[in-house]
Amino acid sequence: MTSPDPFAWQGLFSIPPWGSTFHSPYAGQYGRRLDTAFLKAASLIPINSLGTDDGTTVTLNVANSTVSGYDFRNRRIVMAANNITITSCLFDEQKKGVGNPFSLFKPDGISGLLVDHCTFAGNKDATDFRNVFIDSRAGSITVQYCEAYCQNEDFLQFQEGSAYRNYIHEYGYGTNNHADAIQVYKQTGPITIAENYIDCRKPADATSVNCTSGIRLIGEQSNLSAIQVLNNVIWGNPSWYCLGLCGTDPYGAINCLLQGNWLQNTDDGSAVYPITTTGVRTNTTYINNANLSTGDGIVGTEDVPSITSVPTISWTKDGSPGSVYTVTPGSYVNCGAPSYQWYRVSKDGVTQTAILGATGISYVSTSADVGFKIRVVEDSLVYQQSATTIGWVLAAPQVLWNVNNTAGTTNNASGIVTYGNNSTTVDGYGAIQATLTGAANGTYLQKTNLATDVPANLDVLAYCVILDTDPEYQTITGIDFRPGVGSTYYTGASRATTVHSTVGKYWHATSVQNIATFKDLGSSAIHGRLFLTSSSGTGAPYCAQPRLAAVVAKAGGIPTAVLTFDDGRFSIHDWVLPALSSRGLVANFFAPVSNLDGVSFMSLAQVKDLFNAGWGIGIDGMPDDSRCIDALDMVTVMAGIDTSWGVLAANGMDSPEKFHGCWPNGALRNAGTPVQLTGVTFNGTTTVTCASTAGVGNGINWKCAAYGMPRGTYIVSVTNSTTLVLSNAVTSTATVMSATNAGNAFYDNKLPSAFRSKGMRSMRQTNGGDMPTRFGLGERDMQVLGNSMSNSGGDNTAALMNARVETAKKNKTTTVSYAHNAVDTIVSGLDTLKTELSAHYDYLAGEVQAQRIQVLTMGQLFARDGFNAIP
Repeated sequence: MTSPDPFAWQGLFSIPPWGSTFHSPYAGQYGRRLDTAFLKAASLIPINSLGTDDGTTVTLNVANSTVSGYDFRNRRIVMAANNITITSCLFDEQKKGVGNPFSLFKPDGISGLLVDHCTFAGNKDATDFRNVFIDSRAGSITVQYCEAYCQNEDFLQFQEGSAYRNYIHEYGYGTNNHADAIQVYKQTGPITIAENYIDCRKPADATSVNCTSGIRLIGEQSNLSAIQVLNNVIWGNPSWYCLGLCGTDPYGAINCLLQGNWLQNTDDGSAVYPITTTGVRTNTTYINNANLSTGDGIVGTEDVPSITSVPTISWTKDGSPGSVYTVTPGSYVNCGAPSYQWYRVSKDGVTQTAILGATGISYVSTSADVGFKIRVVEDSLVYQQSATTIGWVLAAPQVLWNVNNTAGTTNNASGIVTYGNNSTTVDGYGAIQATLTGAANGTYLQKTNLATDVPANLDVLAYCVILDTDPEYQTITGIDFRPGVGSTYYTGASRATTVHSTVGKYWHATSVQNIATFKDLGSSAIHGRLFLTSSSGTGAPYCAQPRLAAVVAKAGGIPTAVLTFDDGRFSIHDWVLPALSSRGLVANFFAPVSNLDGVSFMSLAQVKDLFNAGWGIGIDGMPDDSRCIDALDMVTVMAGIDTSWGVLAANGMDSPEKFHGCWPNGALRNAGTPVQLTGVTFNGTTTVTCASTAGVGNGINWKCAAYGMPRGTYIVSVTNSTTLVLSNAVTSTATVMSATNAGNAFYDNKLPSAFRSKGMRSMRQTNGGDMPTRFGLGERDMQVLGNSMSNSGGDNTAALMNARVETAKKNKTTTVSYAHNAVDTIVSGLDTLKTELSAHYDYLAGEVQAQRIQVLTMGQLFARDGFNAIP
């Protein structure tokens, strides 16, 4: 085969690096040799005040000097100062046994040597002449645009620095010696060997070339780490290798990169070992090295790098100061072991600052990070990949009341509600369980002296409750935290639970600015009441057991708006998409996949346009947008999820956004209708008498509830119009109980639980409001509040939509909206005027630009907050 042209190979030499001052033994081929008539004698070095000359050795001892155009033949050159440049000089080999065997020597501790456009001429006489041309010890050296030929030993031995675009050829005249063009036997700093043209083929007049190699990396005196060998042309010889990477016990080669090198041993390609590797090697990377043949365990084809996964960041708690950020490394093929650097990044992602000393796989955030996003850059030698948090670091919250036991608390229950400690923990905190004893009430648990502060400094108050695990017991209509000063408690913080919240963990939050009078007080001792309301509107038997977990101040998250769209009308693609894209905003579309490509709905290709624009493409609860609770059974609903996921995957829209969706028509449960039984008498057995058993049935699905009744009790049989037999004996003074048929496939929490078990991470409903997400979504995940922007909804004008976001800004919470169709003129209740949407989008874009809110997809919101917890 033909040798690569050193001026054109892979485009690296398209502009000849060796100009008229580069010198080749091939007359006229690459330039001309040095004309000695124009060189200065070495004896002029002292006269020019550059060093000393004793007739055998020239010592260069002037720092920051340039030595140019000298004839250094018959001299050894020693560096005795830093930052010396030697350019356009001529060197030859020195006699064996006369001093150190080198032409140019840089001892330990000397740094910054540049050898540029020099010629090193050997004499082919291995009997009397055998030395290394350049011997460079600890300290950096750069050797560039030089020519070396006809030598009997190595051209360059170095421990730190670079060798760049040198032409090395016609060497290996020595007998029984090992001549390497470039050798690294010890490393003291970074090393790069790049774009050199090395020809190890046997010269016509050579007698022995048994041990001649192009580049030899051998850890004889140290480990070799992260050496980069890039884009070199190396011609080898039949009996030795072009490039050697060797570890010598106890040292090894670690994280070295061999990339883009052209390697060939002979013209006919019959060589055995273009690359050889021995000894200890770790994470060596071989990339796009051409014309390799198999040798010593190295696969002799191009080793193409690739990325199979990118790095991601996770964090503990809510990411505030003291949280641990950890990178999950990306997965790479034919790359080096990754290294890391952590950065603080501006909210808009434009500027970043390296965090001093943050180079590990984990990083603990500090107060200096507040207001910044966190980014990690992973460098695998071949690729640099980064991962950046979606949100920025928030100031640490303040736990006002760790409601883990009743110590120090009072209440006004007066026998109506009992309070006791509960072992169940929430994010590492205990809880107090309230047990309602069977009467309508408004009761509170109170604790004084939670903090001494100016109320306004508390910013946002949040509290966590866990509603009863058995929905038939749940009769709480409101749970709120009321801050107090002195004997006055303020009701402006009330954030009642919604109708659809029956079981699970929920956060509620409000800004102190919403609490009249309290927000304007000066520094005060601040007390607190957790208030429970159970009214006749929800009916007897008033026996729920909610748990109260924590009250947190300074709990505001990043104000966030999520725009979602249902059904799939053409206007979503034709008008909403460009309207949002032009403002730099994104949204979610929950695809009813069976309805797409229809007369009135977008095509899958149009949905793909949304996906390509950065929208989150999730699923409708049912592929045809019918109500889940009207399906034949749960199996049918779960199969519908698989259908939706399959369509998205088949059309190139498989992403984490598929785990987010909406409930068709907002229907997520069949709540069941409790039958209230009055005049009840419990006698300590399973038999119960009551005023009337009308309306109840029997069997395991007829679940009962009453104060003092064991959980899981059901009706075994209806004896007559006034007598029941239960599955458990009951001793209670309660006179009211309820019986609920829980047999429906979609009773209460069955559907949300099934969706969660299937892998869905959020489902949006149609009940409005804003919701705190800083400490996670809890059971709100399957009941994401949704505010209608359609004509029949509550937020159908820009003023109303903007006000909803302003509320979220004040409470530092998240608001989610939904719409169906953008129109010029209202025709149906599902329509929204384009003019109103345009005004709302302008408002959102301005708020994002001012970094007062984030507009995210549901997938992004969940990635930011979904797994957070109280710090």
